[in-house]
Amino acid sequence: MKNLIFFLIFCIGGFSATPAAFSQSTLCQDSVTTPDIVECLTSHLNLMDGDLNRTYQELRADLNKADYAKLLKAQRGWIDFRDAECARIADYASGGTMAPILKLGCLMKLTERRIEDLSTNPLTGEIN
Repeated sequence: MKNLIFFLIFCIGGFSATPAAFSQSTLCQDSVTTPDIVECLTSHLNLMDGDLNRTYQELRADLNKADYAKLLKAQRGWIDFRDAECARIADYASGGTMAPILKLGCLMKLTERRIEDLSTNPLTGEIN
């Protein structure tokens, strides 16, 4: 069961290294029960959210008022998309015990991508 859970998380999640610094091979490896896995993944997601917030604030600091308004609108839209998409993914488990794990995997995947998007200079493709 544990191997199936991690297989699903990584197939759906497709994680790579982020500033939160966790590895695919060690992510929640000591968690056995579903509540333990959910708690562990939630902890990692919270770290990623902190990274996202720092990245957002760094980007925001360099923007004028008009550009900040655009960033804010984009970020709010991204949050709406993220929440709807991850609810859709969780529905594959039809409310079963895998639903929160699928949702957390999705949230982590999309958060990681958003950090990368906000960190990447759109003109040069370089990570800031």
